[in-house]
Amino acid sequence: MFDKVNVSKIIRDHISTLKDYRTNKYKIGDFILFFVTPLFFAVIFPYFNILLTHNLISILITSLSIFAALLFNLLLLIYDIVQKSKNENRLKIKFLKEIYSNISFCILIAIWAVVFLILISISDSRCSTLIFLTFNFIAYYLMVLFLLTLFMVLKRIHVLLYKEVEK
Repeated sequence: MFDKVNVSKIIRDHISTLKDYRTNKYKIGDFILFFVTPLFFAVIFPYFNILLTHNLISILITSLSIFAALLFNLLLLIYDIVQKSKNENRLKIKFLKEIYSNISFCILIAIWAVVFLILISISDSRCSTLIFLTFNFIAYYLMVLFLLTLFMVLKRIHVLLYKEVEK
């Protein structure tokens, strides 16, 4: 029933890109960077009472929506490059698939962040402080995760295009 909206493959594919391509093993540093660092910020901001305001929520929702739309376009661009590169080396195809997974994950995170930002906007006057703080925690976590993943996508796209220009 929920197969049409199951996003677990996107998450698994993204996590699989955290492997070192030379050793085919996961690097603990990548997991710390991408999953513990956002946790750190998600705890620190609410702890110091740096909570999301209505104005900031509005700006973040707009920004994330624009980024998600741009990332959808980038997905199409990567798909097109993959289709044109079918006969090229396997490493390039693997790299393109990883970028595709990272972009998909980034879009997913942006959607989740928007949902939680909307929940914060709705909940601040209607729910308990604990629920409000929990939503802030989750939103901060997702936004930092989004930024880190976006930087990874940027770096990978840069490497890909730089190598193409060198040819």
